[in-house]
Amino acid sequence: MPSLITLAFLVVSFLFVRCLWGRKASARLPPGPRPLPLLGNIHQLPKDHPQMAFAEWGKKYGGLVHAKIFGTSMLIINSINVARDLMDKRSSIYSGRPRFAFVAEMLGWENGIVVTDYNDNWRKQRRWMVEAFSKTALTNIRPILRRESCKALSSIMNSPQSWKEHIARYTGSAVLEIAYGHQATPEDGDFFEMSEKATVMTAEAGSAGGMLVDFFPLLKYYPLWLPGSGFKANALKVRSFVRKVVEIPFNNVKKQMAMGTAKPSLTTNLLEEAYRKGTLDEDEGDIRDAAAGLYGAGTETTNATMTTFILAMVIHQDVFKKVQEEIDRVVGQDRLPDVQDKDSLPYFKCVFLEVLRYLSPVPLGIPHKASKEDLYQGYLIPKDSFILGNIWAMAHDEETYSQPELFLPERFLEMDQSDGTILDPRTYTFGFGRRICPGKELAEESIFILISRIIATMNISRAKDEKGRDIVPSFDITSGLSCHPKPFDCVITPRSPRAIRLISEAALSN
Repeated sequence: MPSLITLAFLVVSFLFVRCLWGRKASARLPPGPRPLPLLGNIHQLPKDHPQMAFAEWGKKYGGLVHAKIFGTSMLIINSINVARDLMDKRSSIYSGRPRFAFVAEMLGWENGIVVTDYNDNWRKQRRWMVEAFSKTALTNIRPILRRESCKALSSIMNSPQSWKEHIARYTGSAVLEIAYGHQATPEDGDFFEMSEKATVMTAEAGSAGGMLVDFFPLLKYYPLWLPGSGFKANALKVRSFVRKVVEIPFNNVKKQMAMGTAKPSLTTNLLEEAYRKGTLDEDEGDIRDAAAGLYGAGTETTNATMTTFILAMVIHQDVFKKVQEEIDRVVGQDRLPDVQDKDSLPYFKCVFLEVLRYLSPVPLGIPHKASKEDLYQGYLIPKDSFILGNIWAMAHDEETYSQPELFLPERFLEMDQSDGTILDPRTYTFGFGRRICPGKELAEESIFILISRIIATMNISRAKDEKGRDIVPSFDITSGLSCHPKPFDCVITPRSPRAIRLISEAALSN
């Protein structure tokens, strides 16, 4: 009997101490909305555009906000300075990824560099990507961008109503050749359609780390015949497209290598290197998933930015005329803009930066994970916390940008060199720390080459209603893992017979 009393006393004491410690820990957590027992703050999360709600939380609670999703701590970073302090300066702690049961395991994007945890496998893939997009490698990639941009210009000229599809085809064709060595042909239309479905449906299906199944992975096995199984049915539909995008081009490269007809590409180079080192069995799956990740992530975000650029030009015709005049002045009208012109087009650069700031293609980034408990400014950050960098909030911070709700490229002309690294949206749009996008220079160059050439050779104007009045589109955006403008009307036409001739000659010579 005494032993049972002693045991009971020890158990009660343990629970009491644990309760006190829990209260202490809660008192030291960053401020945030009050959670409900068990549920946490799940009831306060909006279905659409959570980045905007989190930004409002930031105005109330500060640059670092704590929320609870069931039993998991979620830290929302609304401040550029906090993001740099944690995800940049302490990247050894904040470079992990939570378990993405939905996007990675159910949709089929598993093991790619975007979703893989911070481990040796990720470091290997990261090294591959850094080497693939070095300055030397970009020199070899530029001819692909030039050729595909000329094809896109010709397509836009011939069927301007389908300009958005032509932009998507440009991005897809370029990345397909970079990743797999395949130069796109008209016969590849079905693959591009399937790829677009895979990437768009992934972006719209749900945010990475934000689905109920991410917190309760056993829901992966939820029966399809039970009510509430729509998430699983949708995942299976998307997965069928994703797996084809992952496997078809990779298997084609392997067949071409066996026949000796494979062209240089990321996949070919990595497979040859693995074969020489004797690590093919170990690396083959990683190579396949790394190439697929490049295609999936690169095309969706780049397309979103270019579509936003076109929308901004339709709405702000004064900006369009100004940037077109700059290109005419620097480049002339007898050739197409090219990479060497970029540094001579300061206003174009300002417009590009404002596009990135105004509509971040991935507004909440991809969630990071705290690999261990940490303290920041007296606050406790629990181990395994979800870390969300609210890029949208940083880009619309009134203390950083005057009148952030307005589209004002000129704000970057007045940018002070002393705070330029704070104001330049490229310092946060592409991620943080060791998780920063390794293909950001490629993305920037691919956007510059096509968009500058469209502006140089085309007029972008507003559509008219039945009474001949301008239709001014609004900046309505989709909600999901990535954001892009909702469909809008515009008119794109060649500027002159000289522009038509320049496009036709460029398409033939490339």
